[in-house]
Amino acid sequence: MKRVLRSVAIAGVFAAAGFGLPALAQPGPGGGPRGPHPGMHGHGPEHMHRMLMHMADKLELTEAQRDEIRTILETSHSGVLGEQMEALTEAKRQLGSVIHDLEATEQQVIDACRSVAAVEEQLALERRRTFVAINGVLTPEQQQRAKELHSERPDGPGGFGRKHRGFRHGG
Repeated sequence: MKRVLRSVAIAGVFAAAGFGLPALAQPGPGGGPRGPHPGMHGHGPEHMHRMLMHMADKLELTEAQRDEIRTILETSHSGVLGEQMEALTEAKRQLGSVIHDLEATEQQVIDACRSVAAVEEQLALERRRTFVAINGVLTPEQQQRAKELHSERPDGPGGFGRKHRGFRHGG
């Protein structure tokens, strides 16, 4: 089970790093996280593990590359990235609370939005650092293939989950 949960974390960071897996830290109903871990879109650990293995196979990673990338991802997820994911979940929870608090002022909503944005900014920077580190493990051919796979995503390059956005209730 620990291996599967680690794969979920790795797949989440792989997604954040832009390797074509589902986005992370997308809110579920009520502004909270979905699934077994924030941002996993309700997919179970087995699904994430399969997605990670699929991407590694598509890039034809060697065992040494898989191990190095796994280390990068585990280090990132257990460090700043993991902390930022937790902070984002909490910031979104607080925003949801303020939105539904009839006593709250619009300024309090604005402040809560800014808190979410600040955490998302830090999360994006850490995802970028992780992406750069992973990219450094890939050969030039694998880097090119990763770019191609990323641009072939159903929601477009850089579009983390755009096709899933919109009205959450009845739409």
